[in-house]
Amino acid sequence: MDEQLKKIAALKTKLKQTRVRYDALMEYSLDGIYLTDSNAHITKVNKAICSMLGYTCEELLHMGVGDFVDPVQAENNSPAKSKTAFYLTVIKEEKFICKNGSRLDVEIHNKIYNDERSLTIVRDITQRKKMEAKLHEAELKFRTIAERSMVGIYIVQNSSLTYVNPRFCEIFGYQSDEMIGIIPVIDLFHNDYKEMAKQAVRLLLEGKIESVHYEAMCRHKDGSTIWAEFYGNLTLVGNQTSFIGSMIDITGRKRAEERLRLSEANKEAILNTTDTGYTLLDKDLKILAVNHVAANIIQRYIDHIPQAGTPLNLFVPKERHCRFKKYAKKALKGKVSSYEINYPQANGNNFYYAMKLFPSKDSSGEILGIVVAIQDINERKKNEDNLKKAFDRIQTQLQCIKDMAWKQSHLLRSPLANLKGLIGMLQVGMSDPGILEYLQTELDRLDRVIIDMAMEANDQA
Repeated sequence: MDEQLKKIAALKTKLKQTRVRYDALMEYSLDGIYLTDSNAHITKVNKAICSMLGYTCEELLHMGVGDFVDPVQAENNSPAKSKTAFYLTVIKEEKFICKNGSRLDVEIHNKIYNDERSLTIVRDITQRKKMEAKLHEAELKFRTIAERSMVGIYIVQNSSLTYVNPRFCEIFGYQSDEMIGIIPVIDLFHNDYKEMAKQAVRLLLEGKIESVHYEAMCRHKDGSTIWAEFYGNLTLVGNQTSFIGSMIDITGRKRAEERLRLSEANKEAILNTTDTGYTLLDKDLKILAVNHVAANIIQRYIDHIPQAGTPLNLFVPKERHCRFKKYAKKALKGKVSSYEINYPQANGNNFYYAMKLFPSKDSSGEILGIVVAIQDINERKKNEDNLKKAFDRIQTQLQCIKDMAWKQSHLLRSPLANLKGLIGMLQVGMSDPGILEYLQTELDRLDRVIIDMAMEANDQA
């Protein structure tokens, strides 16, 4: 009997200890806890549930569950009557109505015992709900922006595309259902650029870079080559490490760059093979670039090779500043000007150059500076000088001809006139008049020849 009493006493002690631990758990739990009887009346509460709802413990002990559960959900909150539900824990979300009338989002863990009593643990999920709402709103905004974006947007998980927006599909020529979960993202790259793309992601995963930004050649669905510029970084999507990024189609730009590169190469070839010197100036009349011909010409007078940034006073002699600025001002207004200059040499000769200034414009027509074309015209000037000297010699010769004509018309005709007068004298007493007539005819003919020669000489002069 004594042994039996000892066992009962030990059980009472253990029960008391259990009750103390139970009460402590109820009291200090961060979650709200309440017990109900078979009629869903509150029989026990802790401080946390009182704090959540704004009621005192005494007030709650005089209330039923239906007094603070949202009426829409009150019926669903009633304890299950099925025996199969006993000892099962039901987890669901509810809305509780607080004493001040506000609604509280909660998650309840409800356990029903075989005597239809129940234990309910309540967790305030208001913040979680707000975060979920914000997340949903953010996802909605993301999709709205992404779906309408002119930039390709993509999400990659485990090397597979999990999201692509319409623009991304358009650039590569696919439908979204042809890409998501089907095409490994690396297969979109040209073979020559696959390793580069893998390396970029590898460095990102290792934390060596914060984001990726690179240009790569890719493959269109039809097999053609396209160029794309990629941006991206790591983020968490659904608790999974994901790669999210954007991309733009730069195929047109790349082709334009290639055309420009070829154009620049052609331009350089032209500038470096022409015999005309070209100097590019900015709006402040500082040198931006010169070709080798212009560099040689300028070096001849400033004793050093002109460099980018060289100001006007270092490549144009001071006495010529005013004139050069006058024409430069016209060029900056869109006009083309031409003039000639000469540089006297120590040996008394002159170097002559033809200057042409015209505006340098961009594709939109905006004037960015001035192009100065310098051409050596010494040979032309030499030829012009030789031509002038030849003309002067011709004029001298013509004057000689004029003088000869004068002599012909005056000096030769004078004795001819005397002979013609002598014939008149011979006619007196001449027995054979035919001889005199013959002499007269020849003298007249000689006179006409001399007159014609004189007239022709004057005409040529």
